[in-house]
Amino acid sequence: MKQLTILSLIAALLLGRVAGQTTQLDALREKLDTIGNLRIDVSNFEVTKEGNVVIKPPSGMLHFESDGMEVFAGRAEYVAASEQLRFSGDVAIYREGVIYRGENATYTLNTRQLDASGMRSSIEPLFFKAGNISSTGSGSDISVINLDSPEFTTEDSEDPGYRITADKVSIYPGDRVVFHKFKILAGDSPLFYLPYLSQPLDGEFGYSFIPGYRSNLGAFLLNQYSATISDHSLIKYRLDLYSQRGAGAGFDLESRRYPRTSKFGKFKFYWLYDSDPQTSSTGAISSIPRDSVDNNRYRVNLQHRVYLPGPEQGDLYVDVDLNKVSDGYFYEDFFQSEFRDDPQPDNIVNFVKRHERGEISLLGRFRINDFYESDTRLPELAFDYVRQPLFNTGLFYAGSHSFGILEEHMSDDEERFIRGKIAVLETLPPDAVNAAAIASLRSSLI
Repeated sequence: MKQLTILSLIAALLLGRVAGQTTQLDALREKLDTIGNLRIDVSNFEVTKEGNVVIKPPSGMLHFESDGMEVFAGRAEYVAASEQLRFSGDVAIYREGVIYRGENATYTLNTRQLDASGMRSSIEPLFFKAGNISSTGSGSDISVINLDSPEFTTEDSEDPGYRITADKVSIYPGDRVVFHKFKILAGDSPLFYLPYLSQPLDGEFGYSFIPGYRSNLGAFLLNQYSATISDHSLIKYRLDLYSQRGAGAGFDLESRRYPRTSKFGKFKFYWLYDSDPQTSSTGAISSIPRDSVDNNRYRVNLQHRVYLPGPEQGDLYVDVDLNKVSDGYFYEDFFQSEFRDDPQPDNIVNFVKRHERGEISLLGRFRINDFYESDTRLPELAFDYVRQPLFNTGLFYAGSHSFGILEEHMSDDEERFIRGKIAVLETLPPDAVNAAAIASLRSSLI
């Protein structure tokens, strides 16, 4: 009986060569047991003239289980020629915690491949549908899931305000999602297009975007694509579009050797052509003229640590923190979170030698951005001591000492303001008060 195929069973049914219907049904169940669990009885199947087996339960809903997948449908037909089970009539598929619904689905027995036409589903907060869903492999061995003409949105509406579409999406479980002709639509109007997009399933990698609106920027779309370089670095490409300011692009390079710190192992470059640099962060024309602000605005940042002479985590290293910005309003306009944390970033190179009683450092602080008020230390030598005994006195000592050449520098805007006041005072009739005020202001410029 185990050697009897469904095709030969159907032939026996048609020719009347099998003694009883119960024997025929047992053979059919035996075949179905090799591909999955489909609950049937003697009253809910028939054989068509084409040689197919039609299963239509009296209860109105059949249940099929195979490879961790459950299918509920109003009707199923086994097509012997193609070794397929075709489900129809309010089909619901439960697979790996996700529910798919549609009118038709086909399961190919020899390849264990599911082909679902017009199925729709949701994974909170995402809703999606596809013209066709198919997979290769079975259970935990699924190698790829293909979606033809899918649409994605987070709006629970038949007519969402925006959609993400593609001609085809291939999902490689545990690895990546590949989009072919990726598009973002507002209604039926295209906003963004990529011919090919590979999105790793690791949340740290792949493509992400942030849409929004601000009074000083207009409508914007911030795009980022992240990928690895070898096994030690992460690169993030940026492309930002602002309706009132223009477009900006750049990249962030991060070393994955230092995952627990943000102080080193980073390089950032970003450039933007600003079509309206005189507009302030509040969306209004700045009350202080931005005479020094050009259309070409940028940032270059380097934070890194180099151990000398070689092995990492040694006791001799140099820390580098260099930040070059086009103007003093750049962070305030385009990177407000960084502006709140550090509105005037430093420029420092620091050589450090650690020892069992503390550390010695030789630091240089430079003035690269003249529009910031800052001090320079060229150089500063510092000694830091951990808590330690003073000979055998029972007393302990901890502290630090530093020696350096320090200078204070005012910002260019402040210097222009003071020189303007001096020019005004010099136009007044000379007297002792004006002379003292001019002398005081000039001394602050030294």
